[in-house]
Amino acid sequence: MTVHNVGINAVAALSLAFAISACNTQTASSPPATAALSTQNLDIGSQLNRRVNKTISLLAVFPNGISTNGDGYLRHAFGLAYTLKKTTGLSDLEKKDATWKVVKGLSDPECFSFESVNFPGEYLRHANYRIRKDPYKDDPLFKNDATWCEKVYEEEYAVALESKNYPGLFMRRINGEVWLAKPDGTHAWDDPTNFEENTKWYVFDAL
Repeated sequence: MTVHNVGINAVAALSLAFAISACNTQTASSPPATAALSTQNLDIGSQLNRRVNKTISLLAVFPNGISTNGDGYLRHAFGLAYTLKKTTGLSDLEKKDATWKVVKGLSDPECFSFESVNFPGEYLRHANYRIRKDPYKDDPLFKNDATWCEKVYEEEYAVALESKNYPGLFMRRINGEVWLAKPDGTHAWDDPTNFEENTKWYVFDAL
């Protein structure tokens, strides 16, 4: 699988390809897509850089294509990161919990950090391998834990988020939870089964 950055000039072409593919695979029984799934809102390739200081939502990539109606959005709840498991639409609170402001990486401006919209000053970071939302601390450990470097999967129009201070470990969803993981089986969240798929995210306009 090719993993690299995609230039901004490729956005229009890839958006069209995605739209054609979606139309060909959707059936009459498929649930209606949310507004965030429109091709106008879909960010393809290495787009986090141009989204700095703007808000986004991250949607899990599934083997059979994108999910609809909020299933699989990365959100915070009680300070921890989860993926939403819903098929009937999202409440205002869930939408806010699943909305993040992209900022330059707290420890590396070439990477990125994600600030909670409804808890300003709190960021997605890892601690004891769990992905969580914590208040900003002006210390190197926090800044590193809250900095994520983007890896692009061009063919799937998806990105993976690699830890700045633990290269080779990625933001991975498993059983509805989100962990810092690598595919070596050391911990339950390091299960190599579907590891690559479970580290991929679509970047959409904020819910």
